[in-house]
Amino acid sequence: MRKNFLTFLLLIFAIVLSAQERRQSIGVAVGSIDGLSYKCFGKKNQHFAFQFDAYWQYGYLPKGTRIDRTIFGAFKSYTTQTFVSNSPSSLYRAVMTSYSFMYQGDIHSNMKGMWNWHLGAGFAFGMCWGDELDVMTKELGSNKKFRPWLKVDYHLIGGVEYKFAEIPLALGIDLRPGMTSDFYFKGLGTNRNDIYLLTFGWGVNMTVRYCFSKHCH
Repeated sequence: MRKNFLTFLLLIFAIVLSAQERRQSIGVAVGSIDGLSYKCFGKKNQHFAFQFDAYWQYGYLPKGTRIDRTIFGAFKSYTTQTFVSNSPSSLYRAVMTSYSFMYQGDIHSNMKGMWNWHLGAGFAFGMCWGDELDVMTKELGSNKKFRPWLKVDYHLIGGVEYKFAEIPLALGIDLRPGMTSDFYFKGLGTNRNDIYLLTFGWGVNMTVRYCFSKHCH
């Protein structure tokens, strides 16, 4: 799985480098997520930006996370509630792609570089698995086999970035509070089980970007 994800990241990196248009930057993000990060600005308004991230993520399910399970029958459906282990060390792993839209403003500039701030929102989706998620998957899955969960995130994003004047590099840090929805499905139609959990989390990341031109920031 990790090998395929790294291949995917290299492919994205090659595609972006081939574009070579103004007002673009690409780099890496490390922290709550680990992967590639690409940002570009609007052609008509230099303050509006789009950011795409492709990353590998480790995380923990909060203590007492509630699981909602809906069972669909021929004539009715009902929902039951349970909880994962009370241990706060229930680790999960995820492969995700994220799409963020933000506004970026200037803070201060001098001969050495420029400080900027940014604020926006976005969403992410991908697959997750691990620990308690795997236990529930095997209990409800067909033939007790492993299957990943669908993971969907809705997040805010805000932070600061510093662009060097003499070299085409930018350093940044961002915060990403958000809600995460995880889904697992077994069966189809009226003969199925759906499991759903909703969690809140914080993300803190550092970024290093290469700017294709001095106007990318």
